[in-house]
Amino acid sequence: MRCDLTGPIVDPTEFVDRYGKFLSKGVPLGDYGDLIAKLLVTWAASYGVNEHGEEDTHGGFQSVDHRRSVTNSMARELLVLIDRYAVMRNISWDGVRVLLLLLPLTEGTPHGSLTCFLVLTIPTSFHRDTIRDRSSGE
Repeated sequence: MRCDLTGPIVDPTEFVDRYGKFLSKGVPLGDYGDLIAKLLVTWAASYGVNEHGEEDTHGGFQSVDHRRSVTNSMARELLVLIDRYAVMRNISWDGVRVLLLLLPLTEGTPHGSLTCFLVLTIPTSFHRDTIRDRSSGE
């Protein structure tokens, strides 16, 4: 499957601002913002960066296998949260971002076909204005 995007899935300025408000003022990220944050951590883990932003030492193929195992475990947890938060039943831009970020992490895994199905079932006939913006944590 090929997905061509004309810009970043997550606007770094907007998300950093949202996350900064969460840390400094306690403004909730909301369920979908929480999922996006967890997906960014999962992406970092897939590249060998831990939750503290420190790069793991490269240990050859064992290190790659370990990273793959950790990433797959995190992706499974994210799929459970996506179901719990009803991402597919409440279409929003943050929900679309979540699915687009998750798809490459699950390719080549038993969860890949499920994620691909979820992304492909997003109605393509929706106009941008018909999808709710859940960034406020609604």
